[in-house]
Amino acid sequence: TNRIDWDGDPNFIHLKTIFSLYVTKKITYFVSLRSTKLSIELTQKFFGDDLNAINDKSMQENLYILSGFPSNIRSLVSSFSNLAVDLFLTLLLILGLFYVDFYLTTFVIIILGGTTFMLYLRYRSRFLKFGLVKTQTQIGVNELLSEIILGFRSIYASGRLPNLINRIGDKFQENTFNEAKLYILPLVNKYFVETSMYIVLFLLAGYKFATSTFSNSVGVLSIFLASITRIAPSLLRVQQSFLLLNNLKGLNANSFKMLYKIRDRNVSSVKPVNFDDVHRGFQPEILIRNLNFFYRESKDFELSINELQISIGEHVAIVGKSGSGKSTLVDLLLGIVNPNKGHILISGVSPAECIARWPGSLAYVPQETHV
Repeated sequence: TNRIDWDGDPNFIHLKTIFSLYVTKKITYFVSLRSTKLSIELTQKFFGDDLNAINDKSMQENLYILSGFPSNIRSLVSSFSNLAVDLFLTLLLILGLFYVDFYLTTFVIIILGGTTFMLYLRYRSRFLKFGLVKTQTQIGVNELLSEIILGFRSIYASGRLPNLINRIGDKFQENTFNEAKLYILPLVNKYFVETSMYIVLFLLAGYKFATSTFSNSVGVLSIFLASITRIAPSLLRVQQSFLLLNNLKGLNANSFKMLYKIRDRNVSSVKPVNFDDVHRGFQPEILIRNLNFFYRESKDFELSINELQISIGEHVAIVGKSGSGKSTLVDLLLGIVNPNKGHILISGVSPAECIARWPGSLAYVPQETHV
């Protein structure tokens, strides 16, 4: 009979390569689309809350979470995928060795597996810390850069520019040290795992030559040598994947906290809006009744308005000292914060409904414009 050597068939090898590329492409597209969908949903839920919730974090922290979420999710999913593949291949090799010699395989797993596991326990907290520090460092750098750009004239005139630049340099240096440690620690792990692999092979050789015939020892050791040189790198990759997941956990800690906080929030509509300059049915009237508002984190501020009506054609100026509630009243009129009590009606409906029903009918002109 003629035996078909599939592994030696160039056509078969090409088919395997094409199939592998096809599967990789589909998985990559799926992960990218899914992470993008999650990012869009996160953004919708984030901006679906009122202004107080949005301002719980700094602007740069929010930007870091929202803009970095897609790539971080892709990294997490890719790490889980690599971990699953390495675990599967490692288990296959171990099962094959159990078939050859159960007790020797148990010994190998205890030494190699124990070494990689102990190293993981030793370094996992460091990888988590590196992720947390990198996140806070990057946010700090972005905040300093924003401060310099937005306030360049006053900062330059006051002579503070060199100090701020030095602070940015310190944060860059801290980040560089963390990156160096992340690069070195896997090399240290590799050294210990390779050393334990050689020790295992040496002990196995001594045991087999002392207890079995030469031919049997050579046959068994050949199998174990071929398998161990594959198992050790596989175990090392599994360990590195777990350490990377700890690092990504630190990098995504703020994103996970935000996701947990807004997980049950309804997603607001993001359909494109068709603007109508006529605004049929809109009446430019404002009515405020029994309004009461206070910030939960501050007991020194409270805004109360029994009744206020602004009719068509009226021009009203609201004046008061800093902190008296002028900006808060504007936020309430715009609907980006909600009153604790009472209601605000614009054209007979709430501000949010007014904006949804007559987009473009309201206008807000701030002190500093953003185009």
